[in-house]
Amino acid sequence: MGVITQSDIFKSLISLSGIGKRGIQIAVQLEDQPGSMKQITDAIRSAGGRMVSVLTSYEKVPGGFRNVYIRFFDLDRNKLETLKKNVFKISKMLYIVDHRENKRDIFET
Repeated sequence: MGVITQSDIFKSLISLSGIGKRGIQIAVQLEDQPGSMKQITDAIRSAGGRMVSVLTSYEKVPGGFRNVYIRFFDLDRNKLETLKKNVFKISKMLYIVDHRENKRDIFET
């Protein structure tokens, strides 16, 4: 019988969240309705992005909403501003982090 260490759990969380991958991460607050996340993922795909991970949370979020954290890569960088505008139209963007450019834009906390 083996022992699961904190290090094992930490490595698993890193693997699941895609932290080891470069690219872009966005956090948005969406209405907790069927199809709301599809609008965001479709916008990412239409800009050429490939999703690495999608995590959601209901912690510290108003009723009827959820926070969604999406990490993606291979985005056509010329389409990043258009993607941000499209995401703002359909959600409340919390932040965007571009790991390649080491750039962070925080909109809501």
